[in-house]
Amino acid sequence: MKNQSKCPLNTNDLPHTSIIIPVYNDQDGLDICLQHIQSQTVPTSQFEVLIVDNASSPSICIKKPYPFRHTLIICKKPGSYAARNAGIKKAKGHIIVFLDADCKPERTWLEKGTQTLLNSNLPCIVGGEVALTLSAQPTTVELYQYSIGFDQKRNIQKNKFSVTANLFVRLEYIHQLGYFNENLLSGGDIEWSWRAEKLNIKIIYCPSAVVHTAPRRSLRAAVTQARRIAGGRYKFQKLGLVGTAEHPKLAPRRTSWESILWLLTRTELSILNRLKFLMVASLLRAVRIFEHLRLRLQKSPERR
Repeated sequence: MKNQSKCPLNTNDLPHTSIIIPVYNDQDGLDICLQHIQSQTVPTSQFEVLIVDNASSPSICIKKPYPFRHTLIICKKPGSYAARNAGIKKAKGHIIVFLDADCKPERTWLEKGTQTLLNSNLPCIVGGEVALTLSAQPTTVELYQYSIGFDQKRNIQKNKFSVTANLFVRLEYIHQLGYFNENLLSGGDIEWSWRAEKLNIKIIYCPSAVVHTAPRRSLRAAVTQARRIAGGRYKFQKLGLVGTAEHPKLAPRRTSWESILWLLTRTELSILNRLKFLMVASLLRAVRIFEHLRLRLQKSPERR
């Protein structure tokens, strides 16, 4: 394997990298994401950006010129994993980086993640940090989302997967692993990471490759997300991916007790806000249970 040196890498020497961003009805998020990408410490000549419009309405457009090469791809098959596969097929880079349209990468994000990947002595995938950022006046839903966290370190160390919101991999390993499972509308990153584990391709956590994202602010958005995640876990059970000796279950991002403890220690919250918080938590739990039952009746899963 090339580039095994542990010394810091000159960003001008980085292999050509392809950043793949699936987008579904999030033009505003994409615009902000692209602004952050153009500020990376890696020279813009060293990477390309592939934006994959996953049948948005209205269609996604590139509103301004950018200093890096960028391509807009249309993928009409529903699902972000189908969109990521479409991006992979068009990518020209030796390194593939997956990023979500609602994420804002820090200036050194691409450099740190790529260096970690290249400096590894073992075949690996690198998962960068995904930091949740509260707004100036967070809603109750937003506080709940923040409390359960987006613990990428725990994802990697406990559940052996990295979310595709911030993931680095060599193209050669994608050739070994194959594409994402397009039958999964949620959890495809988990299944794909577990395939890597079976091939002894390790997943490494890189805390210095940071992207920021915002929790869901509205109850409607949180319900949609809860339905999609529940659908993903249901599909996992149907495919026999959970409940096996290798993967008996997915550890929660934060246990119920940890969430309650977080709530009790938030002295800045009034008693009324704490009650609202518990109501949101109870409602979303009921949504997940209902969605599981709905899917057992052969209903269509939530795609967003």
